[in-house]
Amino acid sequence: MKNIKKDEKFHFKHRFGQNFLKDDELLENIVKDAGVEKDSQVLEIGAGAGALTQKLCEKASSGHIFSVEIDKTLQPILDKNLKNYSNINLRFADILTLSTEEIKNEFEGKDFKVVANLPYYITTPILEFLLESDLPIIDITVMVQLEVANRLCARVGTKDYGAITPIIQMYGESKITRLVDRTMFTPMPKVDSAIVHIKLDRNAQIDRKYVSSVIKKCFLMRRKTLQNNLVASFNLDKEQALSFIKQLNLEERIRPEQLDLASFLKLAELLKRN
Repeated sequence: MKNIKKDEKFHFKHRFGQNFLKDDELLENIVKDAGVEKDSQVLEIGAGAGALTQKLCEKASSGHIFSVEIDKTLQPILDKNLKNYSNINLRFADILTLSTEEIKNEFEGKDFKVVANLPYYITTPILEFLLESDLPIIDITVMVQLEVANRLCARVGTKDYGAITPIIQMYGESKITRLVDRTMFTPMPKVDSAIVHIKLDRNAQIDRKYVSSVIKKCFLMRRKTLQNNLVASFNLDKEQALSFIKQLNLEERIRPEQLDLASFLKLAELLKRN
């Protein structure tokens, strides 16, 4: 494994979903997909053994990298691998425990990019934390399991379309930039991965936190109709729920995965006025 030598004692931890990249070309392509430039400010979530961190430091040579890693046992390895870079601050912490003010101060109020390699179990909480914050994030480039990537970028009405899909769409434009074969990791996971790039739009004049809550409640019982979810989640009777659906010119038996973002926005407005 690149950046972890055989004589260095390190045990991969399943609870952190640790699978480290070992393909040098792929690491460079992730930096390219993220649009990192010489003076870029970058928040890296999950330094691992520092392979991607090194590429970020080299590319943003006049910028600043703030790398947050949850596993403190990686410190000896990271200290060694990153000792030649002066444009990085490495912090051992759970990103979800950091305040937005701490992160803003790290970049002195400047806009920054996010680059992350996220395990399945923590992908949605971290994305929601980043999206719902007031952090000046330009874009997010994240490596996730292929199944998750498909959900983040799914089309309405498909099996992969879930609550996270229109929520992501509400904050910006997402696309899969490349597929990542499982053989490129150590240890090799059981599934393939993908790189997802999310270009954020911070100018939308809508209450996105409120709309997000509406979307999540509409998907509370995925196999049920939208009407049933509205009754269960918003203290409506069936007639009221059906009235909202008709006002949106939707089929009575429509399911939540059949609603596009525009329909959710209109529904949220109706519910707010109710």
